[in-house]
Amino acid sequence: MKPSCLFPVVMRFHGFGFMTDQSTTLPTVAAHGATRLPSVEVDSYNLELKDDEVFLGDRASKGAFRKLIENWRKPLRKAGSDPFGDEPSDHISKKKLDSLLAEGDPEAAGILQGALEDFSQELALVIRRFLKQKSWRDTERFVVGGGFRASRVGELAIGRAAVILKADKVPIDLVPIRHDPDEAGLIGAAHLAPRWMFEAHDAILAVDIGGTNIRAGVVTLNLKKALDLSKAAVWKLEVWRHGGNRP
Repeated sequence: MKPSCLFPVVMRFHGFGFMTDQSTTLPTVAAHGATRLPSVEVDSYNLELKDDEVFLGDRASKGAFRKLIENWRKPLRKAGSDPFGDEPSDHISKKKLDSLLAEGDPEAAGILQGALEDFSQELALVIRRFLKQKSWRDTERFVVGGGFRASRVGELAIGRAAVILKADKVPIDLVPIRHDPDEAGLIGAAHLAPRWMFEAHDAILAVDIGGTNIRAGVVTLNLKKALDLSKAAVWKLEVWRHGGNRP
């Protein structure tokens, strides 16, 4: 089994029934960029496929979704009836988009539904293209993280893409990441070092540097509850949205 996390990493898990115990061959301490880690083996990452000189993965990014909203707004704007008014598509909050699915202007919701369908089709296309690569061919599950997953709109896009793939008989699961997107990378940091390093400690300080946000937090290991770190959790967290500050 080769679960993966968009975008894009393919991993195989050790000690969870997916592979036999190979602890004697694991490195004592993982080096930067190592493919052999205590809990997983990394088969592929940073897949730089291009489509018309643009990275393929960018077709299913948060920015791409905002562009799709803008595309649906353009004809209404020309007709003088854009329900979003003068608010730029990039500035519409996730909270506002989520509320449109339950209440609000029907035309604004219609724009959002059109963008959701277009985005879901793009996400399904990207996944199909990834699966054609040798290192991704046997992948059985895609786990979607990131800020887009932290909204109802994002969850619906993931769900719709999953339906599209299943209808096309593509044999994979497509699911949102289980942890909060702001916490997932920090919790994952605990899996980068051998567990014996943590035996005398209750927590670690972890940092997750992304394209928009930098997250820093204290991760409690909870080894008494689960030696495999499955109960690790974020105790304290701070997020700096550096993408909006243009440092």
